[in-house]
Amino acid sequence: MTLLEIVLAMGILSLVLVGVLQMFSLSLLSNQGSLSRTELTFKAQQVIENIRMAQTIFRNTGSYPAGSLTALSAGTFSVPYYAGDTAAVNGGTWGYWGPNGANVMETENGPYRLAYSVQDGGTSWSITVTATAAPRTPGSRRYLGIGTDSRRIEYVGQVSKS
Repeated sequence: MTLLEIVLAMGILSLVLVGVLQMFSLSLLSNQGSLSRTELTFKAQQVIENIRMAQTIFRNTGSYPAGSLTALSAGTFSVPYYAGDTAAVNGGTWGYWGPNGANVMETENGPYRLAYSVQDGGTSWSITVTATAAPRTPGSRRYLGIGTDSRRIEYVGQVSKS
């Protein structure tokens, strides 16, 4: 009789443990999703801060930092995703945005893509940065978690003209 009670208790305990372990798995995926959201937000902030810095240097010296913007103008621009990327970047090059410059893009073909749009607001520029998870490719670092393939962050900031 005692052996039967022990086997029954072990069966109930195993069912409870399976449920608890599934909760750990789900919380891990949720935390991974939060990590991706945090990193994308940080990268969007970096883009705006680099544009702000370039504008400050331009106001003080009359020229932009080497390899950065040629001039801040209205439009939509992509931050280079790899060294040979010829996307419209408002004059900025991989050398500026990549590892040797501002280091917004730490590595080529990373887990995210960045783009920004500039609107003329009269006394300031309104900048909207869009950070999205990059498509999955074999051998590259990608975000884990629930819904990270469709992750998209938009971050809005202003840069003074004067």
